[in-house]
Amino acid sequence: MDTHAPSQTLVSRSERLRHVKERIERNTSRLLWAVDALIPADPSLGMPSASEASVIDVHLPQALTLRDDMQDRFFAAVERLPAEAPANGLETLQALGPADFDLLCRMIAGSFFLDEKVNTALGYTAQQAITATPDYDYLMEAIEPVIGRGQIYTDV
Repeated sequence: MDTHAPSQTLVSRSERLRHVKERIERNTSRLLWAVDALIPADPSLGMPSASEASVIDVHLPQALTLRDDMQDRFFAAVERLPAEAPANGLETLQALGPADFDLLCRMIAGSFFLDEKVNTALGYTAQQAITATPDYDYLMEAIEPVIGRGQIYTDV
C-alpha cells in the first residue's frame, strides 16, 4: 500500500494533480532516463524525445491524474528502477516484467502523444468538426417501412 497516497478527502482535480506532481518529483531521476529509453528523439523525422516533449513535467501528471486507478502501480514500478541511468535502459525497463513494462509504456507513450509538437510532427490535426450535410432522404427511406408498419410491441 502506498503510504504517500492521497486521503479520501482529496477530491478536487487540482489537489489530485498536486499529489501526482509530488510523486513524480520524488522519482524524477528515474523518470528522466526511463522516458527517453522508451521514446528517444529522432531528428531525421523531426520527432522529439519524451523528455523534450514535456512528458515528465506536463503530460504525465495530467495522464496519471485522469487515470488515478493506475497511479499506485505506475509509481511502484518506477520506484523499482535505479536512480542512475543504466547502460541499457530499455532492457532494465523490460526486466520489471511484462505487466509493469506494459503499464509504463502505456502511460509514457500516452503522455507523449498529448504533446502538440509531437502531433504536429506526425501531421495529426486532431478532431475537426464534420461539415458534411447528411442525406436525410436516404435516412427517411430507410425508416419508412418501420413507420408504416406501426407499433408491434404490446404496452405493459
